[in-house]
Amino acid sequence: PGVLASISKVCGDNGVSIRLVKQGDLGDGGAELNIMTHTVKEASLQTAVSQIKEIPAVKEISSVSIKINFIFFPVWFN
Repeated sequence: PGVLASISKVCGDNGVSIRLVKQGDLGDGGAELNIMTHTVKEASLQTAVSQIKEIPAVKEISSVSIKINFIFFPVWFN
């Protein structure tokens, strides 16, 4: 509990506006978050991703895909 809130706070603190979040259950007590953001400065995104990786419950950020008009990154946690 509280992982999504922690990730949201990091994003907000760095000026990264979340557009969409999809959460899936991994079945092992963990979950996967797929996060899409609004357009953001790359430096702000990189700072947020670095800080999200430091959240104790976050196991992995598997990728960060930058597309025109949005950013997408999946996060696994338990």
